[in-house]
Amino acid sequence: MGINRSRTGRRASGRTARPGRGASKAAPKTSAVALDPDRIDRTAGGRRVSLRTVVLVGLGILLAAMFAPSVNTGITQWQQISALERDIEATESEVEALQHKQEQLSDPDYLAARAREEQNYVKPGEELYIVIDDAEEDTAAEADADRTPRPVRAQPWYQELVDSLQAVGFATEETR
Repeated sequence: MGINRSRTGRRASGRTARPGRGASKAAPKTSAVALDPDRIDRTAGGRRVSLRTVVLVGLGILLAAMFAPSVNTGITQWQQISALERDIEATESEVEALQHKQEQLSDPDYLAARAREEQNYVKPGEELYIVIDDAEEDTAAEADADRTPRPVRAQPWYQELVDSLQAVGFATEETR
């Protein structure tokens, strides 16, 4: 059994006084921990934070502070990558649509149909008739008639504004 020493190097006795060896029975019983100030550190209520713990916590905080910008940069880059992937998907779908359009334009039947529809082309021997619809012209004239006429100003708007401000400036309490 080894010698139990406290931080100060003195010998700490873990023994309490026994009732038959020099201690009177009238003396109140108290624990050795409560009487010995060196042993107070070993109880849960008297715990102190060691230098080692402080250094490790400080180092952890320092590392977290150092890596926080890197994590933020990583998150930002992840968002940018996601946006770029969406752009790539949109571009690929556009490329597919353009390839389909290119295939259609290489088809002579498709080109002939488009020329007939858009440019009013006809095949040799055919006659083209263009029908003018009078109903469209009538609806356009009715739309013009339904519009309310805009008032014509006698003077420019800024002159009217200046006149209005002058009129308000000359107003008195009696005329209001």
